[in-house]
Amino acid sequence: MGVENGHLTTGPSGGSVPPGPTGPMGNTGATGLTGAGLTGPTGATGAGSSTLSVLTKTANYTLTDADDVILVDATGGSFTLTLHTAVTAIKKSYRIVRVDGVLANIVTLATTGGQTIGGGTGKNLATINETWELIPDGANWQVVLHRAETPWSAHSTDFTPTAGLTIGAFNQFFSWRRKGKMLQFRGTFSATSTSGATSGSFNLPAWAQIDIPVLPNYNAPTFAIGVKLGVFTKILNAGGAISHYDVLSRAQTQGSDGGTVLVSSLGSAPTYSFQNWSTIMAAGDFANLVFDIPVLGWSE
Repeated sequence: MGVENGHLTTGPSGGSVPPGPTGPMGNTGATGLTGAGLTGPTGATGAGSSTLSVLTKTANYTLTDADDVILVDATGGSFTLTLHTAVTAIKKSYRIVRVDGVLANIVTLATTGGQTIGGGTGKNLATINETWELIPDGANWQVVLHRAETPWSAHSTDFTPTAGLTIGAFNQFFSWRRKGKMLQFRGTFSATSTSGATSGSFNLPAWAQIDIPVLPNYNAPTFAIGVKLGVFTKILNAGGAISHYDVLSRAQTQGSDGGTVLVSSLGSAPTYSFQNWSTIMAAGDFANLVFDIPVLGWSE
């Protein structure tokens, strides 16, 4: 800049100066406040596992929607388990299991409002480990599973011969098992003595009474008199002939007694002839006894 003729003048512009180098980066500032965002929608319910309700009952009880597995113990006596109404039941199923082995006692399954169980009017749990699994169809109860089998069990003192036959305590080997409604009996014994004219027969225990009305449904209808239940085989010690006998329920031929199986011989026609112990066996003879019977109070 200068003065010319009394006036202030401006000199020529200088050249552009290039920018200086970038300075160092400053320190990071403080974190800002957390924002108050809206809550997202609730996610779908996961398919996690559920815990089953397990309870034990020893007396009358009515099931609820909260029940799943019911263990029934009739050690102290018989009782009734009543199902929730099938109309409003929301459970997928009930599983009911007998956990005691007291054969004299029965657990009865009942319903409300005349509803049925598998088309029937009621079911029982009579032997250990018997299991029912039931589901509602909106009106009645349907059977998904019924298990009623037991292993072979030794019961030498439960099945006893009638008067006229004496067997030693260590000369009898009797066992039975349950298969559905049927009691299957297998036994071997020897005669200590025989006497009198008493018909040869074995008394059944109180818990194994023959279900008389359904008896014909469980045996072959090929016999004109009575229904064949099994075979009684006499084996002579002296190596003599083997005689075969059919075991009949006395209920079939002698009134309404379902507590005895009676030995008889099968003749021609066919007809049956009842035998007394002194005719069937002599002291020292061994015999095998086999019969299957439907038992009163056992559900199919």
